[in-house]
Amino acid sequence: MSAKHTLIMDAESESRYQPEPRSENDAVIQATQPSASARRPAALPDDALIIIPLRNLVLFPGLVAPINIGRERTIAAAQEATRAERQVGVVLQRDAETAVPQPGQLHQIGTVASILRYVTQNNGHYIVCQGHQRFRIIEFLDGYPFLAARVQLLPEADE
Repeated sequence: MSAKHTLIMDAESESRYQPEPRSENDAVIQATQPSASARRPAALPDDALIIIPLRNLVLFPGLVAPINIGRERTIAAAQEATRAERQVGVVLQRDAETAVPQPGQLHQIGTVASILRYVTQNNGHYIVCQGHQRFRIIEFLDGYPFLAARVQLLPEADE
């Protein structure tokens, strides 16, 4: 008995051979599973942060605060940061009424934060963040399912 194989082309146009599905159910399962490249975004550069825009909260260094997140790309950002154990950049939107803020609609100074907890409940998603240090956005990066930007850390002011 010889197994049938199919040539498969994925989003990066790399070809690979894969055995033919054994049944219709196998074909449905294979068709609905995203490729490895579609599931995980490319690694962020070392000087970049996943950006989480906030409508009504400024997170300062040293402050711990619960944050309600509900927008699809903000949830994706928090999930990726939690999965990768990365810090995030928390920035305030210029207009709280903007449903999906674009880079130009965000303040350029934010706070580097650690996600201490990620909680999913019936009424939404929440993260508990601790602010660490201020940063300035240098440039936004494309190609991610969430906002990401190269940043410059800012020194703390002497009191």
